[in-house]
Amino acid sequence: MSLSPRLVALTGAGLLCVAGVVAASTAAALPSTTNTVNTRAVTFTPATIVDPLLYGGEPGVNVDPTDPAGNRVFVDWPVTSRAMIGVLFRSQDGALSYTKRYADTTSAVEGGPGCAGRQTPFCFSGGGGDTDLNINPTTGTIYMGNQEVLANQAVGASTDHGTTFPVDHVDPVVAKATAVDRQWLASVKGTKTAYLAYHVPAAGIYVHRSDNAGALGSWSASPDPKVTDVAQTGGMVVDNSDGPHKGAIYIGYLAYVPNFDMNVAVSLDGGVSFQTHKVP
Repeated sequence: MSLSPRLVALTGAGLLCVAGVVAASTAAALPSTTNTVNTRAVTFTPATIVDPLLYGGEPGVNVDPTDPAGNRVFVDWPVTSRAMIGVLFRSQDGALSYTKRYADTTSAVEGGPGCAGRQTPFCFSGGGGDTDLNINPTTGTIYMGNQEVLANQAVGASTDHGTTFPVDHVDPVVAKATAVDRQWLASVKGTKTAYLAYHVPAAGIYVHRSDNAGALGSWSASPDPKVTDVAQTGGMVVDNSDGPHKGAIYIGYLAYVPNFDMNVAVSLDGGVSFQTHKVP
């Protein structure tokens, strides 16, 4: 499990999420003056308490790009591997209030009977280690990763903005390696293609791909690391622009040997292979 909190920065308006507390920010233009280095001031509203009880280690925050008003916001964080709880909260009023999303214990479609006492968005798996969230920028499909201690990685997918994660779109054993750590998710806009990356310290980065929106059994195997000698990973991004590198995958990571250099691994063939580039 990594030790640094995650922060998503937005243009014009944004959110800061630390330990279960979210504050919305706005960037206001300052009067333009000669030789001004920064002409925009960032201010924050009073913080919104997402949950007053659950410990919020390593929270993540995502604004749903398919909501034109920008009111749909998600916060996720791991609570504990002992109780297998990684939580997801949704706001529909621009981060002013949040509701915990968890499977209905009476719903067989959501695997409800296995959710008793857990209050997690999906329960056809373990969880409670690192969590991560990705929202497809055009389809709105939500992918949530839930690390199962260090033994495996689970991924669930929701097509109704986080209301449900049907069991046929939850895979509890995506990872095929052991001692797995720090997962990251990304997806290709307008498609059902999604990627899961994680690392095994010293061994390297493993990458799995689903071309069916994370449906159970659709994740590809990754028996060998795509990038070797990795100490820690720092995020995965898919180029969803319409530029020359559309669809490229970028993964930042800290090398294991010899000098713990910062690097970026890049794939131009859908995750089949990666080239590494040292950050100067």
